[in-house]
Amino acid sequence: MIYTYKELLGKYKDDYNIKKAFENKEIYKLEKGIYSDKKIVNPLLVYSKKYPNAIITMDNVFYYYDLTDVIPDKIFLATSSKSHTIKNVKIIQVYMKDNVLNLGKTLVKINDNDYVYMYDKERLLI
Repeated sequence: MIYTYKELLGKYKDDYNIKKAFENKEIYKLEKGIYSDKKIVNPLLVYSKKYPNAIITMDNVFYYYDLTDVIPDKIFLATSSKSHTIKNVKIIQVYMKDNVLNLGKTLVKINDNDYVYMYDKERLLI
């Protein structure tokens, strides 16, 4: 499972117990402010947690729906045109107007218990 720091505080109660969990390899730091109980996690899950208002789009969704065999090397995230710039070399930010941002937004099951927001196939045609 993926956690924010605030969620870790809720689970472990204080910084001392969080530090102990790191030492015991119960949790791992994936990105600034993002943690997991697994050492390796799908990047789509990491960035969906880190940027909860963003929607996965473009090459990542094409690959997920088996519309391409090219594995994307960056994460494409659609955000509001009013949102702050995401300063991360692993992400390509696509700005959308608010009135069309959520058109085609779908909650997709990535694995057993994890879901992310992506655009559906119909939206990708636009």
